[in-house]
Amino acid sequence: AAGALLGFLAVHAGAVVPRALDPVGFEQPPDWPAYTWAARHIGPGEVVITDGYYAGHAIAGYGPNLAAPAWPDPALDERERGRRAADVKAYLAPGSTRAERAAVVRRYHVRWLLLTRWHPVPEEAVVVAWSERTGEVLARVG
Repeated sequence: AAGALLGFLAVHAGAVVPRALDPVGFEQPPDWPAYTWAARHIGPGEVVITDGYYAGHAIAGYGPNLAAPAWPDPALDERERGRRAADVKAYLAPGSTRAERAAVVRRYHVRWLLLTRWHPVPEEAVVVAWSERTGEVLARVG
């Protein structure tokens, strides 16, 4: 039992022991950004398009829906998920036109863009907030 406890503590110590108090250098868990700064503007169930890995995997946990879910959704046919992913990719493409983006916004009832600092905000979007930590921008569309 003592060995099992020691093994458990060795594996999970980085998640429990703060880095400042860590005398050994335990491996720390990933430090994902929080999206409370964006979620306070987005209503539950409103639809978001994002180009960011972390936002795409985390923002739905705050209540919004993604136009193209990052995870398989049992309520959404996989072919439909593929179409949505292709539409979001087309929306975010550098050469997309305003009319093409508007069609995607209408099709999925998109209200928000959550874009990394590397992606330009489309001309029709209005910036509402941004993250000091990541440089991501929240913009309203539709």
